Amino acid sequence: MNPSSHTEAEVRAYQVKIEDFFQNHESPYSEPRLIEEIFGIKLSDENLPKSEEDVKKLAGIKEAIRNLVKEKRIFAANFDDPDTKEEVMHYSAKGWFETP
Repeated sequence: MNPSSHTEAEVRAYQVKIEDFFQNHESPYSEPRLIEEIFGIKLSDENLPKSEEDVKKLAGIKEAIRNLVKEKRIFAANFDDPDTKEEVMHYSAKGWFETP
């Protein structure tokens, strides 16, 4: 399977898991933390998964996240990471949220 080729059913299943997660979590989550919490994929410091299988899965998860943001079912915002001073994308089910 090409990392960018995921079936609609796979992407939809990822979307459902993400939406279900946010039904019980109101705080914004960084993308790496969200992926680890929901799918159990721990990303390295470079935001890369450790196995080829996880690389393939990650491509579908990111597509699901993009779809949910596009459909305004979850919301995205960049926050400055206090440790690295880099902007980190965070997601939430709320349209407006405070800095974590």
